[in-house]
Amino acid sequence: MINTNHSKKKVIEIAQIYVPIDSSALKDILPPGEDIIYSALFKAKMIDPYKQNRVIRWKSHVLFTNNYVAFQTLDNYSKKKPLLNQHAPWGEINYLTSVGKLGVGFQIFRRFEYFLTRDEQYETKEKFKERSNKFVETFRPHLIEKKKEYLEKLKMDPSIRKKTLKHHQKQLEKMIQKEEKRLAKLN
Repeated sequence: MINTNHSKKKVIEIAQIYVPIDSSALKDILPPGEDIIYSALFKAKMIDPYKQNRVIRWKSHVLFTNNYVAFQTLDNYSKKKPLLNQHAPWGEINYLTSVGKLGVGFQIFRRFEYFLTRDEQYETKEKFKERSNKFVETFRPHLIEKKKEYLEKLKMDPSIRKKTLKHHQKQLEKMIQKEEKRLAKLN
């Protein structure tokens, strides 16, 4: 059950469900007590780690909570390449993107890219276009806050390499710049 009347600050006041939460087993891998605020279908892609000029594509159910993103990746070690359910804190997202024909989405773990797509069964083209246009403005401010929190946790961990800290700091700075540009256009 989705609890949207929580006292914590929410990104989205009412959960936005564009494909059923039970479309996959993703909800089962989320930590207990996490409220699902977004459920959608994404087109995913990655560069084949064995053949650098080959792109592998699949469709993934994705769930957002205030703290985590749950998504499906491919098992590269299996010939059948089954989908694996994974989740990560928002701080692991490298960036949210809006790229012309590819659309809007996010990159996680430096190699997986996910682009919003619609399920014709649940959404019209017009509603999807409207949702796509609001995706970055809805989630980038939240990602910036979560990235700041994540970076602070990383700084406290002596086992984290400076290169990793620098990478996350650079991503945060780019996101803040993009968000400032977006907000300036509104004024």
